Amino acid sequence: MQRPTNLKVGDMFRVTKGDSYFHLGEIITLKQDGDVGYPYFWNTDKSNFWNISFSYLEPHIKTIRDAQVGDIMIGKNHGAEYMVLERFQNTVVLSSVNDFKKANDSYHFDELEEYYTLKDAPEVVDDKSKIPTLEETIKMCLENKDFIKEYERLLGQKLVAESPIEKMIDEATGYDKKLTNDFFNFIRDYIWMPVVVDMMENKKD
Repeated sequence: MQRPTNLKVGDMFRVTKGDSYFHLGEIITLKQDGDVGYPYFWNTDKSNFWNISFSYLEPHIKTIRDAQVGDIMIGKNHGAEYMVLERFQNTVVLSSVNDFKKANDSYHFDELEEYYTLKDAPEVVDDKSKIPTLEETIKMCLENKDFIKEYERLLGQKLVAESPIEKMIDEATGYDKKLTNDFFNFIRDYIWMPVVVDMMENKKD
């Protein structure tokens, strides 16, 4: 993708081509723009940041499970606004109704999805002609046992170590990471991209 024109700090992106710092499929957040071609992005858990080209990224549509401190939630039943005051691994603390300085209660993400919407969140449309994201394609491939079997047969690579010793060796040498990157790159180049190109051509017609 090219550099977005309306870029702002906090925007989220999905990595479509991994490098030495960000892995394929990782969701990263813009930390600092500076109007450069290689801005700085936080990694998923915001423990560190590096720069990466926009040509290695695709937009990530923020959902309620991506809510961060400062985001505004809207009650589905009454339309009142609440601010996210704290975020933990599976829960968030919301403010009192229309009073962003006073804490109210904590909610699990399942409860958030049931009772609240994220302010300015895009409307989700069930469109069967929608081009699948790389993440969706990888997930479908991982869930397809026949695909995994054929991939291992064609490339002569076992995606999962067969014994604890093999697993320890793979982790120690970084071989397991290489296998994962090879697998994701294969899906991107030979599964996802041909589908995207085909769907784009069909939309032109």
